[in-house]
Amino acid sequence: METQPELERYATPNRWAEILGIGLKTLQDRLQGIEAITGKDRVGHVLVNMFYAESQVRNACADILSLPRLDKYSFLILNKEKYGTAEAWAKEFGTVHADTLRINLSSSPKMMALSKRGIVASYAETIVRSVCSRLINCVPTADSSGFFTKDGERYGPTYGWARTLCVSNSSLNRRLQSHKNLGIRGKDCQGKVTLFFPESCVREVCGDLLVHIPAADVYGFFYQNEERHGTVEAWGRFFSVRAQTIKAITRRAGITGMDGKDAQGKLREKSFFAESAIRTLCCDLLDEIPVANKEGFLQVEDERYGTIEAWSRFLGTHLWVGSSQPVCHTRLGAAENFLSRRVHNREQGELW
Repeated sequence: METQPELERYATPNRWAEILGIGLKTLQDRLQGIEAITGKDRVGHVLVNMFYAESQVRNACADILSLPRLDKYSFLILNKEKYGTAEAWAKEFGTVHADTLRINLSSSPKMMALSKRGIVASYAETIVRSVCSRLINCVPTADSSGFFTKDGERYGPTYGWARTLCVSNSSLNRRLQSHKNLGIRGKDCQGKVTLFFPESCVREVCGDLLVHIPAADVYGFFYQNEERHGTVEAWGRFFSVRAQTIKAITRRAGITGMDGKDAQGKLREKSFFAESAIRTLCCDLLDEIPVANKEGFLQVEDERYGTIEAWSRFLGTHLWVGSSQPVCHTRLGAAENFLSRRVHNREQGELW
């Protein structure tokens, strides 16, 4: 009885790279000149000369596949010794850049290993700690205030500078993005390694934010030149008027507010308006307005007034003020005259 020949697996370079853990570019270079066959992928697309036999792929990459393989963190344990790439060690120590480690380890023994990026150099932990001990261990540590001094310059993390200078942490982070090369690794009060920036750099990139900018209290107000200023939200709460209404009025009037910081220290540009300006622009909203009771009625000069909804509930019928239907004409005559006046409805919480 004849034995059946063993079936050969075929796959595309992308799939073999995924299965064998070899970089696609490295694998494609090794497969140059090797014959492939035509086949269809999972969705039925024909791939011409794109499928390679497993035996051919393994033979072409035999030297690579014999290398020790790094894990997803770019480390491996071999003979009880931990090996890792310069990038992996830099990330683990958190106090030195990978390029600095690589330069210092250039003349040290290394072991080639296989990673997702291809063949890379890996270094034993004992060698890395011995050669780069000064770089690893000499890490400045912040004092209880969150800062440390080096070469006469005070350094601090972004959140420390934001708190000290009363600026927004997000604004400070954004401005320091292009100056990360000036930061140095250090440990904060809790021993966490983070990036510390020199005071001179921080003050330079945030110069416009450090000009004296008034800061609002918890209610959203501050005093400037003996006049109260507030955001539209603060004035809305103060006068019981919708903030969007006040904002629309100030826009139509073409006035802009002044810069200020809110209670959280966030810069609000052109957002604080003087009380005199708000009272002038919104004078019709700030007049003494009758307030309806919970039934929707109010009393003015011995006459009872109510919303259409209130009268409908009270009379048990639908009313159309101003229509041709003479529904309760005498009772609504005064109400029709009052419709042109602004009434604050306690039920609805709005002006009409």
